Formats: sequence, structure tokens, C-alpha cells
Amino acid sequence: MSLTTRAKSRGIAIVGGGIAGLVASRVLNRHQYVCTIIEPRTELTLGGAGLVLWPAAVRALSQLGFSDVLGLGTPLRESILRDTKGRTLLRIPLAFSRDRQPHALTRQSLMRLLNQDQCNPILAKSCTDISDVEHRPVLTFSDGTRMEAGGVIVAAGMNSTLRQSVSPNAQPRDCHRTSWRGVAPIEDERLAGGTGIETLGLGCRVGLFPAGNGFSYWFVQQNLHADGLIAKPSARAWLEERLRSWPEPIARIIAATPEESIVETPISEMLPQPRWQRGNALLIGDAAHGMAPDLGRGACAAIVNLLAFDCVLSKYESFSQAAHSYVKARRRVSWVIQHASRLAGSLRQIENRFLYTVRNTLWRFLPPLLLFRLIVPLLTKRLKKRS
Repeated sequence: MSLTTRAKSRGIAIVGGGIAGLVASRVLNRHQYVCTIIEPRTELTLGGAGLVLWPAAVRALSQLGFSDVLGLGTPLRESILRDTKGRTLLRIPLAFSRDRQPHALTRQSLMRLLNQDQCNPILAKSCTDISDVEHRPVLTFSDGTRMEAGGVIVAAGMNSTLRQSVSPNAQPRDCHRTSWRGVAPIEDERLAGGTGIETLGLGCRVGLFPAGNGFSYWFVQQNLHADGLIAKPSARAWLEERLRSWPEPIARIIAATPEESIVETPISEMLPQPRWQRGNALLIGDAAHGMAPDLGRGACAAIVNLLAFDCVLSKYESFSQAAHSYVKARRRVSWVIQHASRLAGSLRQIENRFLYTVRNTLWRFLPPLLLFRLIVPLLTKRLKKRS
């Protein structure tokens, strides 16, 4: 039986219509697999605020046929880290060449690009269980209906219970932080030319990025106390009060953001897990290697990994063999990014005043290359322990 015939008789179900799910659909379509996206929301482009696509992810999308990604958002030239008094701690150059620049953009603009060839997704349908993954997976839905597939890709995010069908013991870990994200319909001259600004306070930080087309993307991360989430009647009002004395344009951009569009998310992460695949079921994206957003690499890691999946699909007759080869090739790389993200969060969210002062002093006076050489051995040591 040819690949095309096999795919038509046994399609692949993709549970989750986010960034990872849409890119996975393009990858499978390129290899004549028939796939169906199953999404509990009523539209694939709903939700989210903004993100930064790093150069490897931009190149991966271009290679997968999404060349228009280069026209989305704003190419970033540099990232500035500063303290709450507005003093610059670090300037990190990002524009190494014309084709090696991160892009800051809104999530909806990226979703619209990725969704251009999704003709018949199943919307407003919630998958609650996947069984018989070793043979012919069967998906069970909340309305009691069932569907059989030749394979299943779980792209339903970090908190999806469907991960248990592949890796029963893997659970997300609470980072004891929460984040607020939004897109404001204004631009600011301090972000002009592709400058991202991150302001670091005690246990709190704010990021600002130009998202293109007259928009600015922002996020706030706040450490939590033992009583959990911070009670507030209005997210925007609470943030404006909390950040009132912080340097501009923080207050201006947050004040311009529509209240209903502000996204609040408790931050979690996955510990590096060895199992992403079982039989004909495969975990991708945050379901496999979810990480805190401290490096902005979550979506990027999913996209780059799926380019690797694209490369192996043509080498194997069966979906399970291709999935096994993909996991073997990308698992260790993803562990490195997870460790790096955790370390970046620890450094940026310091709430001890003495350590905060020491970190800021080092960042102000040590060259960035020397700081990089100090951090890499820490990541290598952690990776060796894991392996």
C-alpha cells in the first residue's frame, strides 16, 4: 500500500489547534497524510497576545512554506534590560544579519498565517481520552462520541490530561508566578527600530516589544506569595497601580490595552520527560516540552522540532517509526532549552534585595560574552545529570 493510500484510509488526528497543531498539520500534509485538527474552541485564531519568533523558528516556517512570516511583526534589532529606575543593565544585540533576526508579532497574525490551509477542522469538540495507542488509537469526546485514527498527535498544551495516554507520570510543575499579557494599539518611540525593553524589579518584570502595524506587545511576570493568585477586581487597574513608579512607556502601553484583551496565566513548566511517544500517539509542543516563557522559546522550540519531524517523515513507511526517530533526534535539544529557560527565570525573577543588587551590578559592568561563558557550564552540568 502506498503512503498516500495508507494515509487516506488511516488519517492522523491532531488534538489542539494552536501553533504546534497548525504547523504539524502543514508537515503532515506535505507528506500526503490526511489529518484532522480537533479543537475545543469555536475558532482557531482566538486567544493569545504576542510572542517573539527567534531566527531558527522564522527559518523553519519559511522552509515549511510559510514564507510570509517574514512580513509579520517587527524584526528586533536589540534587547535592553534595565532596572526600575530606568538604568540600562545590558544591551543585547539581536540583528546579526538580515535573515537572522527575531520577529516580535501578535499571536493572532501568526495564527492567521498558519491557518491558511486548514479547510475542515473539527471545532467546539473536546477530546477527553485516547485509548489503544499501540494499535489504532480511539479518541473519546465529551459528548460521548468516538473516533478512530491511524495516529494521534497531542498538541493540546501543557495542562492537557491527554498526555497521560503517552506519559502517565508527567505533570506540569507550578512556577509560583503569574503573568499578564496584552497587545496595545499604540506604538512608542522607545521601541522604534526594533528595540525590545525588559524592566526588572524585585520578583517582578515587564517586557515591551513593537509588534508591527501600530501595535505593541507587553507582558508582566509577578512572583506569587503563599496565598496563591493575587486578588484584584481589574487586571489593568491593578497593574497600573503596581507599576505606577516604573519607567515609561510601561504605564502608557498598559493603559492603552483593552481590559477584555488582557490574558492572565499562571506559569507552569514541564520537567524534561523521556517519553514523548507511545505507539501511534505523539506529544508535541507544550504537551511534550512545555517551558516557562523566560526565554520566549516555547512556540519556537515546537516549530523547529516540527521541521525535524518533516525531515524524518519521508524516511519511514509508518507513522510510529517516524515519530520514534523524531523524538530521538529532538528530545535532548529540547531538554537544553528547558534548563536554559528555568535558569533565565531564576535570574530574572529574583526577589531578594541583596541578590537583586549583585545581579544588576554584574550585568551592568561585565561584558555579555563573559556572562554567557559563565552560564553555559551550568547548563552543561545540569544536562549531564539528567542524561
